[in-house]
Amino acid sequence: MSATPHGPTVRLVRVERTGSTNDDLAAAVEAAPHEWPHLSALVAHHQVAGHGRAGRDWHTPAGLALTVSFLLRPTVAPAALPSVPAVAGLAVARAVGRFLPAGVRAATKWPNDVLLVPAPPGAADRPGPTADPRAPRAAGEIEGWGTDRKVAGILARVVPA
Repeated sequence: MSATPHGPTVRLVRVERTGSTNDDLAAAVEAAPHEWPHLSALVAHHQVAGHGRAGRDWHTPAGLALTVSFLLRPTVAPAALPSVPAVAGLAVARAVGRFLPAGVRAATKWPNDVLLVPAPPGAADRPGPTADPRAPRAAGEIEGWGTDRKVAGILARVVPA
């Protein structure tokens, strides 16, 4: 395990292999909350027992995906916490969308996925993500991927600290 501050994160810890970055970060925060400030992150090169929606397993082959969990300590009312995954999904779609080639657009799919989809005609005039993958898009496929491709899944949980 290595820890290096970098960019906007306060603490960045990288591990070679993990069951789940989410489980590991939650356990670390529960054990030593003062060591994990807001915007800390745990990154794994290989994840073998991640969590998907509805209890599905999420496996990431070594070196082929970015598997990361971020610790947020939001200063919002508890009633606002359920919106965190949707806001995170839109933020990820917006960030990914800045690097996509012409004809491809990032979209969020409720409740927790970010997809790449064919862009509708004229989409270059309207950069950024769409919150609805059913929004108008070009007919057809993204070369080699089909009609869409999941590129991120957002999982949020509350950890008492």
